[in-house]
Amino acid sequence: MGERTRTIRTAPDDSTGPTPGSRAAAGANTEAGGGGRPPRNEDELHAWLIRALRVHVPRRGLADGDGPFEYLAHAFFEGRPPGRRAGSPAAPGGREARPGDCVVWANRGGGKTFLAAVATVLDLVFKKGIEVRLLGGSLEQSRRMHEHLSRLLRMKELAADVGPLKPKITARGAVLANRSRAEVMAQSERSVRGTRVQKVRCDEADLFQPDVWHAVQLTTRSIDLAGPWGDSVLGSVEALSTMHRPMGLMRSIVRACETPAVALDPLGGGEPARRLIRWGVTDVLEPCPATRSCQRCCLWDECLGRAKGRAPEQAGHVRIDDAAAMKTRVPLEVWRSEMLCLGVSRGSCVYPDFDRKEHVSKGGEHDDGALGGGDRLRLAEPDGGPVGSAG
Repeated sequence: MGERTRTIRTAPDDSTGPTPGSRAAAGANTEAGGGGRPPRNEDELHAWLIRALRVHVPRRGLADGDGPFEYLAHAFFEGRPPGRRAGSPAAPGGREARPGDCVVWANRGGGKTFLAAVATVLDLVFKKGIEVRLLGGSLEQSRRMHEHLSRLLRMKELAADVGPLKPKITARGAVLANRSRAEVMAQSERSVRGTRVQKVRCDEADLFQPDVWHAVQLTTRSIDLAGPWGDSVLGSVEALSTMHRPMGLMRSIVRACETPAVALDPLGGGEPARRLIRWGVTDVLEPCPATRSCQRCCLWDECLGRAKGRAPEQAGHVRIDDAAAMKTRVPLEVWRSEMLCLGVSRGSCVYPDFDRKEHVSKGGEHDDGALGGGDRLRLAEPDGGPVGSAG
């Protein structure tokens, strides 16, 4: 990547000072510090990414998904919807109702690990004293996250924009002069037990052990720190992953996001407590040249020619030739699951073509006219005609 602009179309002794979240810290952390004036809105945030990190991020998805910028805006502004004024009361107790937790369901090569590192740099620079823990689903994921974080913190453009950060980068993470710190570790019980931090980012969450994921949920705490994000920095958990296992953890996490659970909703609004942000390879494609024929392109079903009208500054980082080549290498089911993020691949299932909507009927009158209760499985002849039901 060298010194080119990254396109995601996608220190002193730190033992002194108040502990984040303590009473002493509440007084010290009354406003953002250590990184100049923070971006106040999405336009300023997008411009800052280009200026200080040389990162271009698509603000909107090209197809039906979100743009990667949606994730960065959610993380930096602490889940506040665009346009909402800071401190707008919308929940019992006078606190603002906003889900800090989020789930990023994105394609392979969609920039998840890099964007998590970018979100962490934003936190470390502008949210004085914040503590972030980055957990990789594997040692390799953790190594890549550490590489991204280290490179970003050492960028000359960043120091020129916000002043000297004096990052102290170690094998396990980084500490800035403003006492903000990040630790990068592989997922394990030991890496989360006893931890109390503001942010936990779980990279490739589908590889996490369920016990570790559950333990992560109990490790965060909020701190008083005013800024464009509101009066406080929320304790939050983020999951970033593809979904490639039929019965994997990511499938359960995404389903929970899509199903409102009033009884478990701490915001009291009957909405999921985590925001789901999704994008596929189509959403992060580069601009398509006018010389490329749409009629002969294998990506037509996904793109529908929209990549030709995309402005360069809003384009993604995936080359069209690369995306087309990948599509020709794998079965359509794998492509839809891991690159378009339209569902989970069921190729390894006993009945990979099973569809609950098509093959299961509720109690009541069935195809054979019989009445019954509970779910019934409709069987079919090889030609597709029904032969009966099994309950």
